[in-house]
Amino acid sequence: MLPTISLLIISYAGYHLLQRSMLLDVVNSDYVRTARAKGLTRRQAIRRHGLRSSMIPVATQVAFAIPALFTGAVITEKTFAWQGMGDYFIRTISTNDIHGVVATAAFGAVTTAVGAMLADIAVVALDPRVRVN
Repeated sequence: MLPTISLLIISYAGYHLLQRSMLLDVVNSDYVRTARAKGLTRRQAIRRHGLRSSMIPVATQVAFAIPALFTGAVITEKTFAWQGMGDYFIRTISTNDIHGVVATAAFGAVTTAVGAMLADIAVVALDPRVRVN
């Protein structure tokens, strides 16, 4: 329980701070001011127009966090003596097991590619300016 909670709190704080800073950048943009001028309240303008465009970097960061989820957090696994992919990676490096290191790195590369594809799909879904051909 404790390793999962510690990873969750750290990840949530990072996503929350990124979302907050992106939303603060978007609040004063032209399209939010235009929505306010058309009669929307500040909250409605931010929710309908600002939140969607500020979610794009957060969705990209979440999609690229997928490899970290599967390959494991090495420091957290070592701290809590938790058996996982990160611990396996460290053991294979320390025992000079080339096949284990390459397998772990290849798995990380595949999950990174999947995360990149999911990030692209999320950007297409969130950003109306992006079109897929």
